[in-house]
Amino acid sequence: MSLCKVGTALSADWVRPSRCLNYTRTEEDWFLIALHQVEKLQVERFRGNLGEEVVMKKDCDPISELERLDRFFDGEEEGEVPLAVLRAGGIDIPDDDALLDDGALHDKLWEIITAMPALGMVIEYTDHLTDRELYRYLVQDGLVEETILPGDAASTWHLSPAGSGSEEDTQIHLRFYFSDEEREEWHRQWGEPLPPKEAPRANRDHLLPTGELSRAERETGENVA
Repeated sequence: MSLCKVGTALSADWVRPSRCLNYTRTEEDWFLIALHQVEKLQVERFRGNLGEEVVMKKDCDPISELERLDRFFDGEEEGEVPLAVLRAGGIDIPDDDALLDDGALHDKLWEIITAMPALGMVIEYTDHLTDRELYRYLVQDGLVEETILPGDAASTWHLSPAGSGSEEDTQIHLRFYFSDEEREEWHRQWGEPLPPKEAPRANRDHLLPTGELSRAERETGENVA
């Protein structure tokens, strides 16, 4: 299934700047992306297999950011592992969630979530996961790959456990996030059966930090939530 099959929620033009094995962007692709950014001076989103995207606002220097990515891919600039950066900042994050009871895990999860904006990262589309499932995703998957964190306060990584564009993630969006109109549009476009809608397993997405909060936090060094 192509990424664009999820409709407006995902796009095949989004890629993830990390050294993942199935990364396929060429240098020419990156040049065209940068050129498009310079010409349009608007938000651009790049997403990839693990559901990350970077949002570049018009006051971002896209050439500088793309040069950093180029150095990273060429092995000339080291990346960072977000989980390691959070731990180095003083947050105790157990690998094994079994060490935390439900209350302690809830508090630890929010400690991680509210610390992520200082790295230039926010998370979204999480209400289909319980607290424990989301904690496992962050500690075992979402925050463990070496990558280039945004070097500009005008850029923000958006991380989602349902953002890969896979068949499974498409079904998650259809079940938990798409409106009735979006579901019907998807069905008309692709002619495939719709899964039943399901109630969210959590009610946290409306409380999550946003990209705007991330930039403010990074510029002031304070938590503005």
